[in-house]
Amino acid sequence: MCALRELSEVLMEISEFLNSPTEEQIAQSYDKWLACYKKHYQRKCRAAYNKWKIGFSSRTLKNRLQARMKNELEDFRSIFLNDDEFEQVYDAEQKTIDYDGLSRFLFTHADRFGVSHIDPRPMFSQELLTLFNMVETWRQMQSDLQPKKRPAEKAEAAPVVDDLEQKVSSLIAKIQHLVAEDWSQHLTTLWKHIFTNFRSEISRAGSREKFKEFSKKTLYCIIGHLKTKGVYQEEVTVLELTKLLEGVNNGMRKYLNNGLMELDQSLSVRIKSFVEQEMERLVPKV
Repeated sequence: MCALRELSEVLMEISEFLNSPTEEQIAQSYDKWLACYKKHYQRKCRAAYNKWKIGFSSRTLKNRLQARMKNELEDFRSIFLNDDEFEQVYDAEQKTIDYDGLSRFLFTHADRFGVSHIDPRPMFSQELLTLFNMVETWRQMQSDLQPKKRPAEKAEAAPVVDDLEQKVSSLIAKIQHLVAEDWSQHLTTLWKHIFTNFRSEISRAGSREKFKEFSKKTLYCIIGHLKTKGVYQEEVTVLELTKLLEGVNNGMRKYLNNGLMELDQSLSVRIKSFVEQEMERLVPKV
């Protein structure tokens, strides 16, 4: 009784399937055939195609592909009984196989190619295998005829973050609002050039300096010198600068007060000469 009930249900499914096909059933039918082809037959087809293709250089392959596509298209056309059938599966305007049309054609011509939807283990007839091999070969040829994409240009590397420059810039920014009016548009550039040229000296804290991340002494001496040269407002006192930079009034004030005099003579001369040249270049004297 159970077996008869199961048989009855299967027969009913078959009857419903054949009498009222749906878009979903058509898609499922083609997907089942395609999955079976990929699993059992596609590799052999690709191997045969690649064996043929490897005999040609990149210079001659294009002409060979075009000639073979012409022959393959005629062979593909011969599978169908007339032009109306062929038009269902091939888009002559786009010169490509219409896969939606192909799935519908296979579904509605089960007598010629087999039924897939109700068979859990579909087996390819020779006619169906020939058709799928042609479709796969055509797809491979179309892919090879596509212009090769140029390798994407490497995105410009993100600029390397200079940790020291960031720390120095953050400290200098504390007194940026005290810049003299004539230098408000040039202060950033001036400091950028000073840092670039004296990075090594700024980066090395002296043995007696308590702050070791970089040489505040060198930095404060330069600030003191720039103040005397009019880069920072004259009315601002050294005490105010010290408190803004250090948070409190401490011994670092003497470097701001004495400027380049606190540095080694050779370094002092180099910085003084460089600053004068940069100042003249950025804000020429009238």
